[in-house]
Amino acid sequence: MFGFRRAVRATHFRLSYKPNTCGTARLGFVVARKYVRRAVWRNRIRRVAREIFRVERENLPHVDLVLRVTCILRDPQRSELRQEFAQLLAGLPK
Repeated sequence: MFGFRRAVRATHFRLSYKPNTCGTARLGFVVARKYVRRAVWRNRIRRVAREIFRVERENLPHVDLVLRVTCILRDPQRSELRQEFAQLLAGLPK
């Protein structure tokens, strides 16, 4: 997946994508402890991303997505996460 090297970047995240043949979009995560120390914060990132993905899934192309944290995050706020993840999804090619 990571060898495909197609990605959309934001301040704290990289969203890698690869076309699939399963007929729907799928989402995976890499939220490393190195960048997000507390489990509560890592789970918050996953929870917010799943929520946005669930709402936008019908509008997305048929791709496999991997959301990856790329820099240190301390106590990420839900509103910031929603905004940044929505921006990433909007940046995907149709």
